[in-house]
Amino acid sequence: MLNHSLCELRLLSSDLTDRHGAYHHRHWKGSAVRIGELAHVAGVSTRALRYYEQRGLLQARRQDNGYREYEDSAVTRVHNIRVLLDAGLKAEDIRRLNSCLDEKHLDHNPACQEACALYEERLRAVQAQLAALAEVESKLQAKLAELRGDPYHARRPT
Repeated sequence: MLNHSLCELRLLSSDLTDRHGAYHHRHWKGSAVRIGELAHVAGVSTRALRYYEQRGLLQARRQDNGYREYEDSAVTRVHNIRVLLDAGLKAEDIRRLNSCLDEKHLDHNPACQEACALYEERLRAVQAQLAALAEVESKLQAKLAELRGDPYHARRPT
């Protein structure tokens, strides 16, 4: 099914890394940025950034005018959040890894080994869902065969 361990996720993004995996904070390294700039560089929508903030995954300072302001390290954090979401974790799961989200190479960080347990936990949940869906599929196929009068393909659901 998978040829690699869930703990071997690679952080790949053409916007954020070069071919050697080195991060590049292009125009604004060392300064704070507004939400639109962060969204552009991180390759996500401003709505996604607000969602991450609401879920406690991302922090912003508010300027006097109410605008959100992020540190340049937020690019790495957002990238890691996306990698974890893409791997099937939920925001609530990712919040458990909050202390690791600023690491440039989350998948190689020994301090973030709790990620392995989280991946395994989520994998077990997905496998249970797949088993339940397979059972539903079997029942639907049997019912369709029965309704079509096809006794050869009609089988009793398990």
